[in-house]
Amino acid sequence: MRDNRIKGYAVTLPERIPGLDLPTTREQGVDLIMSAWHGLYAAAGTPVDIQARLAQAMRAALREERLRARYAETLTTVAAEAEVSPQHHTRFLAEEIARLRPLIVAAGQFAD
Repeated sequence: MRDNRIKGYAVTLPERIPGLDLPTTREQGVDLIMSAWHGLYAAAGTPVDIQARLAQAMRAALREERLRARYAETLTTVAAEAEVSPQHHTRFLAEEIARLRPLIVAAGQFAD
């Protein structure tokens, strides 16, 4: 899009992406919210204190200006600090699965 070889019409996020002059799908009248996201995973049974240390390290990394600049270059938003926890990610995954399950089942795919 930056070199005009492809044309963007909308972003599939609830809000516009800073630095990208495109409306959201909702602004275009289509209730379609899809995004890519990343999580940090540990083996089942990882002690809670280790999980907390990993989350703290992730929050610290996401505050680094160099990383934030790289995210901005790729038009990627950085998670809010309050969202960087095992508890939040577990809730988020459950909500995404519940939201997308009907679409996945209708397509004859599997979500389990």
